[in-house]
Amino acid sequence: IGTATSKGDVVYSNGIANQFISTPPSSLAQDNRILGVVYENVCNANSTCRVAVSGVMGVKVGVAVSAGQHAVGSSTSGQAVATGSPNPGASIGVFLEPGSASTQVRVLLR
Repeated sequence: IGTATSKGDVVYSNGIANQFISTPPSSLAQDNRILGVVYENVCNANSTCRVAVSGVMGVKVGVAVSAGQHAVGSSTSGQAVATGSPNPGASIGVFLEPGSASTQVRVLLR
C-alpha cells in the first residue's frame, strides 16, 4: 500500500501485483478497480495487510446511506457511497443498515 490506511477503508488495485491503494485510481466514484476493505486496525505504508473481500465488515462512508443499497467507491479516499444501480464491477456489497456521514456502516461484502 502506498499510504497508511485503517480498518474500514475502501481500497483499490493499483495495477501492481499484491499492492493496493486507498485513493481512487480516477476522480470518478464507482471505479471498478475497487478490491475490498482494510481488515487491519492500522496498515502502515509499504506493509503487508489483510483486505476483506467477503463477509460482513464495517465500511467508512462519507454520506448518509440506506440499508439495501450497493456500496461503491467514493471519489473521497478510503470511503464508500451508496447507489441503487452500480456500474459493472463497482459494487463491493450491500449496506445492511442505514448510516450517517463520517461513520462506519456494516456491509455484506461479495
